[in-house]
Amino acid sequence: MSVCVIQLVKFIEIFGLDIFTTITQSTNNLSEFQFTLLNFSVKDNPSLYLAYLKIKYDVFVKELGWVKLPHSTEDEIVYPDPYDVIADFIIAKDGDKVVGVTRVIKIQDKFPHKEFFEPILRSKPIQSFQNKLATLNAVAIKKEYRGVKIWNKGITIGELILVKSVAHLQSKGVKIVFITTDPNGFGGAFFRKLGFYTISSPFSYPHSPTTLVNMVLVINDKERFTKLNSPMLINCKPMSQDERMMVQYLRHKYD
Repeated sequence: MSVCVIQLVKFIEIFGLDIFTTITQSTNNLSEFQFTLLNFSVKDNPSLYLAYLKIKYDVFVKELGWVKLPHSTEDEIVYPDPYDVIADFIIAKDGDKVVGVTRVIKIQDKFPHKEFFEPILRSKPIQSFQNKLATLNAVAIKKEYRGVKIWNKGITIGELILVKSVAHLQSKGVKIVFITTDPNGFGGAFFRKLGFYTISSPFSYPHSPTTLVNMVLVINDKERFTKLNSPMLINCKPMSQDERMMVQYLRHKYD
């Protein structure tokens, strides 16, 4: 068995765990590091939640200039969001250092920035997925860890966090994931490469220093992921007829 295949098998096996096995890895970009992924809720782990608020401050407020996001400069932390209590979080650690986070929420009656997605929520193809939708947001990776690859020329840390986030949602019955990002910065290219469709024109948002766009991912869109060589292939399961109709709608209207 080749090294590449061994690494892929190890990768798939790790995704079967709720708490990822620690991986020791040497890279060209960083000295040796120990990488661990954890998922948690506010109630489960208050200390990790605090780390999430801090890295969100570091990336969004300090680096990207989201100065209108409610925060404390003195404590270097963003203030809790009312949706945090119903969210799950995926956090990446290098040893004891938090290096990346995401927040995922299975959509209920209310969810963050629902108004952004009203056009697609009213579309006919999505009506079959009313209990199978989620949002993924607050994606923040420490600058020095962006683009760093695990298993040498394999998946990046940012991609791994997103794949784990989607796998976590998939385990809860989610089929479609929404996200909002900067179309011109790192985020836009990053999510397009993973297989997200852009479903809006750029628009302004009071907290954001840049314009934003809305994007959507169909978790089992194998053909798209194959074409893009997206690591989201790892999560793919056979599509239902409703999912195929949704993919056809997105390709026709937005691709």
